[in-house]
Amino acid sequence: EGTKADRARACLAAVGGAIARGAVSLSRHVARELKEAAVAFKPSMLDKFRTPPNNAFQFSVCAYRSFRQVFAANRWADFVSDCLMLVVVGAVLGSLFGVDEDWKSEARKLALRNFTATLGIALTSCLRALGTFGNERPMFWRERNSGVSTFSYFLGKALTDMIFIVVFPVFFLFLFFAIAHPRGLFMDYYKVMFWLAWAASGQGYLLSMLFSPETAKFNGLLSCLLCMMFAGVEPTYKKLNKGLTGTLLNLSFARWSCEGLTVLEFKMYPEVYDGYVSRTLNNYGWETENLGGCMVGLMWLGIGFRVLAFLFMKLSNRNK
Repeated sequence: EGTKADRARACLAAVGGAIARGAVSLSRHVARELKEAAVAFKPSMLDKFRTPPNNAFQFSVCAYRSFRQVFAANRWADFVSDCLMLVVVGAVLGSLFGVDEDWKSEARKLALRNFTATLGIALTSCLRALGTFGNERPMFWRERNSGVSTFSYFLGKALTDMIFIVVFPVFFLFLFFAIAHPRGLFMDYYKVMFWLAWAASGQGYLLSMLFSPETAKFNGLLSCLLCMMFAGVEPTYKKLNKGLTGTLLNLSFARWSCEGLTVLEFKMYPEVYDGYVSRTLNNYGWETENLGGCMVGLMWLGIGFRVLAFLFMKLSNRNK
């Protein structure tokens, strides 16, 4: 019996040893396989199993995040400084080009006043828009690779940016109207300047897609100055509206803005001055009834710039 028990114990020990050696070998093999799989693993392998949220949900998230960024504590200073600058520009412009006792002298300065007002609103709106997409390129590329819709991201950011487009003309007109006492209605001035800010900010979006953040501000400033050269004030729209210069003229937000602001002011002059007003507008090549057309021109410019900016965003750096 003792011999049988010894044999049983020896057999069990042999079986236990074989199982232990097999378990150790198996664990080593599994560890080796897991290590090789971890080295070969790429996040893109999960793309076919990942179901991204729908575009509406992505848009709401992008818009909410962009709204939080706009009102972040460290960005208030930029917003306040832009608004104060517009208040100062409006006050200075109102002081320099206010009501004149000689109505002819006032009328002669009108186009120059509107030229300067256009430059102030356009520069502020364009330079502000450069940072909307240009400062977040790496983050956008990373999110696009993780499945975020380019359209939802673009629409969310652009919609939040409407805050500045709505507010900037108000700050400019705040002291300008109080000092200059223009003949035109406040809402007419606001509508033209709103669409001006809309067009100039769209141009800023496009430039932020074409140039790096380091050079975007310089190119934004340069593009605004080039547009002001095709404002139709001097040289006049009548002289420039030929061939290629005519095409460039109609692609300039300054051309539509200067005409719209001048026309809305001349429309409020008494009828006794109709002859002078008609001659002045004819010298520029502008039309009294074209106020609505000017706003439509600015609207389509803004839409066109945004469509181009979206296409460049969609097609650029696909490998990143």
